[in-house]
Amino acid sequence: MINEFYPKIKYIHVLRNGLDMAFSNNKYQLRNWGFKHNIFLNNIDDDIEMSIKQLDYWIQSTKEILGLRHKFQDRFYLLNYSDFCKNPQNEIENLLNFLGINIDDDRKEKLIQLVNIPNSFERYKKKDISFFRKDQLKYVEKMGFSIN
Repeated sequence: MINEFYPKIKYIHVLRNGLDMAFSNNKYQLRNWGFKHNIFLNNIDDDIEMSIKQLDYWIQSTKEILGLRHKFQDRFYLLNYSDFCKNPQNEIENLLNFLGINIDDDRKEKLIQLVNIPNSFERYKKKDISFFRKDQLKYVEKMGFSIN
């Protein structure tokens, strides 16, 4: 683990809404690491089954990361990507505080202006999410994300 090699490192984990990740075309994480959570792709998986597996992978990998954060103690920061996109001023301020970086207001404003909401933001709102299990949707909400 990175913390063992760099014991003073600060770790920032960016967490996107699991429902957005469930509908992502990027299947590399699931394909490469799904086996760690006993999630496997099949050639016969349709879009619904693939989305369910993507969300299961997001849930399991999130639980794994959160289970390790105690090793970082106060050097772990969980960044909610939705909050970052919707309120970059507040989230950039929080990040700077976490990193112990003090910058002037002009530079801070330039950082805020760099934030662009991607087209994939809240893509789940254009999709039918009724096929996801209740436990999946509850976990998305538990992690601070909207499911509406």
